[in-house]
Amino acid sequence: MLRIDDIYTSGEYAHNNPTWGEKDAPWKADKVKSMLERLDLRPEALCDIGCGTGAVLRCMREWYPAADLVGYELSPQAIALGSGAASGVTLIQGGAMDFPETFEVALCLDVMEHVEDYIGFVRSIRQKASIIIFHIPLDMSVQTVARMRPLVRSRETVGHLHYFSRETALATLKLAGYEVVAEKFTTGSPDFRGSLLRKRAGAFCRSTAARISPATAARVLGGFSLLVAARAKPGPSS
Repeated sequence: MLRIDDIYTSGEYAHNNPTWGEKDAPWKADKVKSMLERLDLRPEALCDIGCGTGAVLRCMREWYPAADLVGYELSPQAIALGSGAASGVTLIQGGAMDFPETFEVALCLDVMEHVEDYIGFVRSIRQKASIIIFHIPLDMSVQTVARMRPLVRSRETVGHLHYFSRETALATLKLAGYEVVAEKFTTGSPDFRGSLLRKRAGAFCRSTAARISPATAARVLGGFSLLVAARAKPGPSS
């Protein structure tokens, strides 16, 4: 039986997504940096779970030159692509919980929607760091459910197995044993830009609606993600 992880280790995902989303890396790193500043954190040890080529970590090296930056990634193709450019960043092929090291901050950016047992995965990484920053695409919206094709396309092209709204994303973290420290809607990723008039019109509608109510804009229009800083709830592990 084909395991979902095989898509990332066999080269299938690399074939369909040869750049591994590197164009998004500066944008994602900037959002993470803003969240860390909001929490008054300047980590000396930070890891990225499902780091791809390590591009986000390379961006963050500029801001945290003395920090220990480690990326975990299942795909040997991503590791090979990123290793030559990963100055000051350690890339490790394998799952984060296969290694004993812990960190002040862990990143889990656009990962949980790819994992077959997403609740088990999110629960398993709780102790990897004191604070874990998630970035979760909010694929579930009124317009995407009405049209349906965007949800199917996200599965076919970028491997999204699960579709979240803000409410279901936060409920997942709660069920997995987290408490939310801070959250913020994000939009404006290069994924949402383009030369097509339709994409630009969509971006304009999202940004206009977001000025009134980001939550309503995300729920109705889609095209948003949720940046969440969370930590393991105190008390017995579930």
